[in-house]
Amino acid sequence: MAEKAKDTRFLAGVRDAFKTYVFDFDPLDYGSFVKWASDWGISRGFLHILVFIGLLSVLSQQIPAFGAFTWSWIAGTAPIWLPIVLWIAAWATWVVYVRSLFLAGRDPVLLEIKVPRNTVKSPRAMEVALTTFQLSSGESNFIARAWNGAVRPFFSFEIVSFGGDIHLYIWTWKSQKNTVENALYAQYPEIEIHEVDDYATAFRYNPHTLNAFVTDFALDKDDVYPIRSYIDYELDKDPKDEYRVDPFAQILEPLGNLKPYEQIWLQIIIRKEGKSGILLRSDTGWKKRVDTEVKKIRDNDDNPDSQFNFPRPTWAQTRAMEALERHKSKPAFEVGIRGLYLSDGPGSGVAINAMRGIFRPYGSAMLNGIGCRNEWGHNIFDFAWQDFGGYRSRLMTARYIDAYRRRSYFTEPWITPSFIMSSEAVATIFHPPTATVMTPGFARIPATKAEPPPNLPM
Repeated sequence: MAEKAKDTRFLAGVRDAFKTYVFDFDPLDYGSFVKWASDWGISRGFLHILVFIGLLSVLSQQIPAFGAFTWSWIAGTAPIWLPIVLWIAAWATWVVYVRSLFLAGRDPVLLEIKVPRNTVKSPRAMEVALTTFQLSSGESNFIARAWNGAVRPFFSFEIVSFGGDIHLYIWTWKSQKNTVENALYAQYPEIEIHEVDDYATAFRYNPHTLNAFVTDFALDKDDVYPIRSYIDYELDKDPKDEYRVDPFAQILEPLGNLKPYEQIWLQIIIRKEGKSGILLRSDTGWKKRVDTEVKKIRDNDDNPDSQFNFPRPTWAQTRAMEALERHKSKPAFEVGIRGLYLSDGPGSGVAINAMRGIFRPYGSAMLNGIGCRNEWGHNIFDFAWQDFGGYRSRLMTARYIDAYRRRSYFTEPWITPSFIMSSEAVATIFHPPTATVMTPGFARIPATKAEPPPNLPM
């Protein structure tokens, strides 16, 4: 035991000395080394290749005729690993093929939402409408998933500014058009919904003239913690207009201040939270993870009352548990958020920074927030040596525009990590804004629609 303790102290000393006098990473932790290299702008893939080549060079010095030895082992064990590799590759190729064929057979439509000037309903109406979007049809059995490539319906909520002219859209399959319209008209009978041409499909990307910034958004913490929702802003109480504070105005305001040659596209893609996979179905386990986190908060070891098995949580802990359990009781969605800034003129750092922090009003130190995913999009280019000549940046822009057009987030070809949000949270970040939101660039229809009185003279 003494020798083991001595070795432990020695290794700890090596770590501390290395981090203090050499580099700020743990030499005995490869993950720490990779993170340190990434912070200096070294690609993880490139770093892994360098490490692999280095290890091969060391082995080539230790093993005589290393090349012949390696190929003989590869050829000798081929009857074992080759069928497995071929099966995995064939299965993955088949899944991509049938899913692409299925998605190509969906007829997409883009619906624009026109909002009247005197809308007064809180986001709770949008939350009720979202319950209709809880669809899992199409992937109920193995044959539908593996042979037809079926996936459950997904919807794209989009907030777009064309030079300060703001529009709200919902993208869906044509088979789900009536579902979307019925859900929205039931809660917002005064709005207008029109089918329009897809602006993303019509957009032509010229890499030589376009300045762009593209990014994905992610939650700051684990998705068991919700964002600050409209209930936290007390919009569920329907106060008088002069006292109403809608954080959605903070999204629309910077979009209304763009120059005529600038555009911002925000895309919120959702689908019902549920099982994924074709053969072996796996669940996100989101509700179980929420229960675990609530228990963890209750059993906080820092609370002196925990030893009596009846802890008295602090005010912040009580509010956090209330929020977690309230969101857990509501329908849940898988969510992906993507943002694009496009400019045919000079790029604006002010507009880019505004888009990067556009969801900041929904953040809470006690709960969660939405920010840029640092390891995706143009956020990865921090140093000049990461992108000589701007080639990688232009390639990244083209990929994001293609992913945006396809509304691809949960399916091929641009599968991206997503997170879970409740219907309450989704309704908070996208809903028809009330009359208190007076952003100049957001055009409203002149008046609400109403039925004529039944006693008009003929």
